[in-house]
Amino acid sequence: MPGRSLHVLSAYPQQAAARAAAPSHSGDSPHERRSPPDRTFLHRLPAARLGDHGGLLPPEARFSDPVFPDLRGKQPGAMWRMLLEGASDLQVTFTDVQASGGRGSARWDAVYPFSQTGRRVHNRISAEFVFRDGLIVEHRDRFDLWAWTRMALGLPGVLLGWSPIVRNKVRKMAGQRLQRFIEKHPEYA
Repeated sequence: MPGRSLHVLSAYPQQAAARAAAPSHSGDSPHERRSPPDRTFLHRLPAARLGDHGGLLPPEARFSDPVFPDLRGKQPGAMWRMLLEGASDLQVTFTDVQASGGRGSARWDAVYPFSQTGRRVHNRISAEFVFRDGLIVEHRDRFDLWAWTRMALGLPGVLLGWSPIVRNKVRKMAGQRLQRFIEKHPEYA
């Protein structure tokens, strides 16, 4: 992606570098995966293969966060690809990565200029995952949407970012953008 950069830092810098240099296993069946999904997902990020969480999303995948509250099927992969393709100078830092008994969690920070305003955003996110057969079947991100609107929108976000009107407008605009992206990329239809 010319003119774009993706910087990923993690609690596992040596492993992240080794995984980023390793060949992709995106053609492997779910039963051939050799790494827990949480770490595989994190280490595939540097190679920018996040359009489907690095090959870790099944057809029944679900994703939710304050902006995209209920994505299903191919929508989560489309959202990640849309966000990454539109990102410039994205920095992602992962900490507190845990997985056990089919569940996982992580904290991650995303720092980037918001594409519509150019304003710098530092989004602090708590993520929860549900894994099945080596795949991420559910991914839920939590973050402070009012804090995000203050950073991304400036004064309108400071004054009204807490209100349902602005929150719903942000969700509606993001949903429309995702729908347009899916229409341009039939593999997500």
